Amino acid sequence: MLGTQAFASGNVHPAEIAKGSVLSNEHSDNICRAFTARDVKRAVWSINDNKAPGPDGFSRKFFNATWDITGLDIIKVILDFMENFQKQVNATTLTLIPKEVPPGLIDPCQDAFVAGRPILDNIIVCHDMLKAYNNKRKPPRCTIKVDPRKAYDFLSWDVPLKYDLMLFSYGNTQSVKLLVRALKAFEVRSGLQANTDKVAIYFGNVQSQIQDDILGMSGFVVGEVPFRYLGILSNVKHLKVADYDALIDKMLNKLHCWSIGICHI
Repeated sequence: MLGTQAFASGNVHPAEIAKGSVLSNEHSDNICRAFTARDVKRAVWSINDNKAPGPDGFSRKFFNATWDITGLDIIKVILDFMENFQKQVNATTLTLIPKEVPPGLIDPCQDAFVAGRPILDNIIVCHDMLKAYNNKRKPPRCTIKVDPRKAYDFLSWDVPLKYDLMLFSYGNTQSVKLLVRALKAFEVRSGLQANTDKVAIYFGNVQSQIQDDILGMSGFVVGEVPFRYLGILSNVKHLKVADYDALIDKMLNKLHCWSIGICHI
């Protein structure tokens, strides 16, 4: 489903591992332990009262009020799924995260698991980086978009897949070459082998000859704008009204589904 299995061809040197935060034995045991009914209830209770965990429109407040009736069934379904991990509950994308993130393990530069840092921050940063991208008075720059759903045909099942990797660099061959080396090093250590001809690069005020040199060296393809980052359209110019049509259609379809579901109750 995700690609052809590949294996890492090398190990990370212990000295490099020691430079970052490492899980203690206690934290490792805690992450590997089986899920419990308490974990399920705590996860449900952590959702905002007005948030709906599914497209049926029932909010967390509904489950809170009916927990004496629905609680045991919810716990049973989730624990059964986590134990077998084969039964299809719904067509969706699943991301497994640790039950508890130990303090000090997550670097402040990380874009996830940082309290008070919503995913929207990443989108805003991307938009800021693309602002006035074709301005002739701005220095040359490159943006590289790696989409693991398209770029990786070979992967190691031991490595989690994260969507929409954005890389920014100066608009010169040497800077892009360093990023290519980093992707190659990641490939060797993780088993994720990238198809460079499916990695998009966007040039901002970069001379034609340098563009050709970068494309020839990297194997990347020139991307088209606007493009989607984390599901949101990004552009080097202001988005047109028509660019929002797809988003509006999705919102209307979601509202339609909710209204049908509620009317059938």
